[in-house]
Amino acid sequence: VIYWRNLFYQFGFFVSHKLPCKVISIGNITTGGTGKTPTVIYLCRYLQEKGCRVAVLSRGYGRSTKGTIIASNGDGAQGTWQETGDEPNLMARKLKNVPIVVDEDRFRGGSILIEKFNPDIILMDDAFQHRAIERDLDLV
Repeated sequence: VIYWRNLFYQFGFFVSHKLPCKVISIGNITTGGTGKTPTVIYLCRYLQEKGCRVAVLSRGYGRSTKGTIIASNGDGAQGTWQETGDEPNLMARKLKNVPIVVDEDRFRGGSILIEKFNPDIILMDDAFQHRAIERDLDLV
């Protein structure tokens, strides 16, 4: 299925959207327990030290809600882990001055990050297989 899906993107049947900032995808070819979230936290801190305005975009796996949720506007968790997902909630508690949005529609969530927070860089957590947003860099 993934093979065919990638072919559809490659030949233009499915379209990737470009956001007006740099987008870095952090992912893996396997799921669960591979260190993606700690890598996102590290990269956020590193890029902030370099003077970048950073934001995080996640699907919020396991959450009880749908649609767009602002898990953090940069000063702590805005909802419970049930509402945002456990990993976005963890990141929201650990990261300062980093807005975090969860949305199953990553392009919509990324657009909201741009509109509300104007980041230089969006880090997409667990997004290696995600193709609806063009990425400037994939970290696998």
